[in-house]
Amino acid sequence: MNLPRISALKSARGAMKLRLKLTLSYVGVTVLTLLLLEIVVIALTTQQFSSTFSDGKSLVTDARTFAPAAAAFWRPDGGIDKAGLEKSAQRIIAIEEKAGGGFANIQVQIAFTDHTGSTVATWPKGSFSGSPRLADTLSEREEVFLRNALRQSKDETQLSGSTSQNQASIAIPLENSEGRFVGVMYTKIQGALAPGFHLAAIQGLMPIAGMVLVIGTICSIGLGHLMARRLTTRIDEIGDAANQWRTGDFRSTAPERPSDELGRLGEHLNEVARDMSRLVEQRERLAQFSERSRMARDLHDTVKQHTFAAAMQLAIAEKTLAPDEPAITNIRHASQLVERARRDLTAMIYDEPTLDFPKNVADAIRYRTMEWGANSQVEVSLHVESAENLPVGQTQTIVRILDEALANVARHSQSSRVMVTFRAEGGRAYLTIEDEGVGFEGHEIQSGMGLNNMRTRALSLPQGGFCLWTAPGSGTKLEVDFELRTEVAA
Repeated sequence: MNLPRISALKSARGAMKLRLKLTLSYVGVTVLTLLLLEIVVIALTTQQFSSTFSDGKSLVTDARTFAPAAAAFWRPDGGIDKAGLEKSAQRIIAIEEKAGGGFANIQVQIAFTDHTGSTVATWPKGSFSGSPRLADTLSEREEVFLRNALRQSKDETQLSGSTSQNQASIAIPLENSEGRFVGVMYTKIQGALAPGFHLAAIQGLMPIAGMVLVIGTICSIGLGHLMARRLTTRIDEIGDAANQWRTGDFRSTAPERPSDELGRLGEHLNEVARDMSRLVEQRERLAQFSERSRMARDLHDTVKQHTFAAAMQLAIAEKTLAPDEPAITNIRHASQLVERARRDLTAMIYDEPTLDFPKNVADAIRYRTMEWGANSQVEVSLHVESAENLPVGQTQTIVRILDEALANVARHSQSSRVMVTFRAEGGRAYLTIEDEGVGFEGHEIQSGMGLNNMRTRALSLPQGGFCLWTAPGSGTKLEVDFELRTEVAA
């Protein structure tokens, strides 16, 4: 089973479900908000319709429309056509009562006064009776409208308004064709909302409300999908980083955007990942230290004791032989090798680098190669260019690679000649060991611990590289290259 693919499919399916839920939530909130807004708008609109009559505003336009025709009944000689005014009032009332404007039982009364406020004509006849002055037949609030009109006010709020429940009044100043103020047309209208007015108003607004709701729903689906996709994408990025952390790879980071909560969550998760990375590194170092301590104890208790015993046996053998015995030279060389092995073991146990060679890398290569050649039956061809001092650890790594390569030549190559070259070029150094021996099969390259150790050491150098060429009967060539980084003086 392809577990990563199954995990990815599950993650994608979960993201789709979350995206759908977020989109539906966004659409639901948007539709609910639109419905509430439409209910408020419809309520305010119907309330406005119902209050339009009461506050008298609906009368202003009609009254100003009829006013010029009524002013025409004031003749230039100062006379007034009262019969004409009554017919005009009768026609105006008929128009207003027929229009209705959603109101029932409309009753309209109209009175005309001259410029002094005296009543000139009324309709229906008998209305506004009781006094020749119109103001005497009006309530206190109605009288205010009349006085403002007699002062020729143009402010509609001072000329019209509600005077009692379901009743409104308006006073319009009249001017003749010459623009001279001649009188006032005073209108009083009373009525109640027709049955079913609110239902009719709501039904009239429903198509508009439905269209707004449909458009809002479509827009909310698109916007909700985009917002949900953006959110789930960021969540997926955090999930991908978490999956990498779960496998031990803490190089991945969650997206950090301090402007929102999800970005701050990414910051906190990255801090947790960094803490986990440090903890894992500490545990690895602790495990390495524990393993190194165990190996040091084992080496101290076994190999080091054996080398010490071998050194004592060689010393005893040297004392038992005469100074001119041919074997004495071999015994002394063996003692030197055992002593070097003992020092190397001590350095490994206490994690201290051994410097049984010159500090300069070129000198160290010459020294170890010539020493090896002096104790082997192989001819050595050595070409070493001078080089700057390298850090001690790098020089030791190069010497260890050289030792292993020369040991392999002595043990396996059956070669009578070996070429060792060290050169610097273009900021890099190249160490080459080449023999003319029997070579070996390519599959053996991966199986030898010595070759693996050399490769590991070479790759630990700065920008290090390791190459090996060999074939049966064609000899072996090994090359290590690395970036030259000279030692900085303390």
